[in-house]
Amino acid sequence: MLERVFTILMAIIVLSNAPAAKAGNDPEFESAVKLFNQKQYSAAIPILAKIIDRPSPKPTPIYYAGLCYQNLGIASMARQCYQVLADSFPTSPEARMSKEVLARLQRSANTSSKSYKPTSDAALSEGLHVTAPAVEPGKLDARGATSYLRQFSMSDAEWKSLPDEAKVPFRRATSSHLYVNGSVNGRAMEMMFDTGAEQCHFSKKQLESLGINIGNTGARIPVQGVGGISYSQMIMADITIGELRRRIPVLVDEESVGMPIVGETFFKEFRYDIDNGGGFIRFSKKSRGGVVSKSYESTDVIAIPYRNVGENMVVIAKVNGRNFPMIFDTGSFAICFSAGQAMALGIQIPGDAKHIVTSGAGGAVGAYEFNIDRIEVGPLIKTGVRIIVNESSSPPMPLLGQPFYSDRRFTVDTEKHLIKFVH
Repeated sequence: MLERVFTILMAIIVLSNAPAAKAGNDPEFESAVKLFNQKQYSAAIPILAKIIDRPSPKPTPIYYAGLCYQNLGIASMARQCYQVLADSFPTSPEARMSKEVLARLQRSANTSSKSYKPTSDAALSEGLHVTAPAVEPGKLDARGATSYLRQFSMSDAEWKSLPDEAKVPFRRATSSHLYVNGSVNGRAMEMMFDTGAEQCHFSKKQLESLGINIGNTGARIPVQGVGGISYSQMIMADITIGELRRRIPVLVDEESVGMPIVGETFFKEFRYDIDNGGGFIRFSKKSRGGVVSKSYESTDVIAIPYRNVGENMVVIAKVNGRNFPMIFDTGSFAICFSAGQAMALGIQIPGDAKHIVTSGAGGAVGAYEFNIDRIEVGPLIKTGVRIIVNESSSPPMPLLGQPFYSDRRFTVDTEKHLIKFVH
């Protein structure tokens, strides 16, 4: 979907790593650095995004953007900035520092793989691994809540209680979104199945329509959306889809976010097979503790590797002959780029492109809709592809949406990091 919801992660940043500002005669960059030094990170990001979207972007603004996101606790976005520097500016000082930060974050993630049961907000803020809700999110501050979101996972007891397999029917909207019937706290609700959303996401109005009033008890945390950064409350909720029932943290916006979203928080610990022909999603539990659950898998497949950026699945696509990372997003009705990404790929907006408005978390932005020649992912090829280019720096990474694969059946193997398309 176009409303990007990224997981809000906890990370510790050493400000002395910030490179010396190279503003020169660039008043916008000078302004962004001034805001950064004043710790006004949310105000600095839109200015840095505008600078980065210029032709031939420089590494320093990208690094400052990474620092801003990390200080805001949006580490998935910070990782993306650092990875771009490591990949695209490998000999720069900013890339060297970015690689050090990425390595440190990876070591932290490996260390936190041990199972702990925190007993205080302080323990949560240290990023310990949470396998069960030791405290309700309403008792956490924003920093504790971001850590809680990052570390929340399925406990062994919950794994044993869930069925080995569950088959959930879906309906496909005219926009190609996948909708499933489920419930929130026992109240029936139709939700969008979205592999591009890191969290389950609702609006207050949607929950109130079910008789669920959350008040102001949840911790407020920043999220990145199509229109910029907004704030959501984190609460615990019982989410049911088919035979799968989980109590998990979810995000609630003041304003509408479109359809309710069931994201990676709910299903990341399952393998899932999306049968577009049959109209159902088959979930199977990942193995745990040497015990292998039953799992369905076709033997005639094209396997596409992906890597996780936060909880997003990122594949390498070839767009008009150029390799570029894209988020594999079943919740997106379109293949979507920011203006800067389109420019980097040499995509020219034709004079007869259709001007539209896209909306999502954070607001609405203008965009252009038109066809490009070709997109490839491994041996999968689409020609004459319809895309959308936003007049902004969103999405932070291009979205590979439904138009590319809505006519195919595929399985997502979250253990081997493979998307397996059935011939």
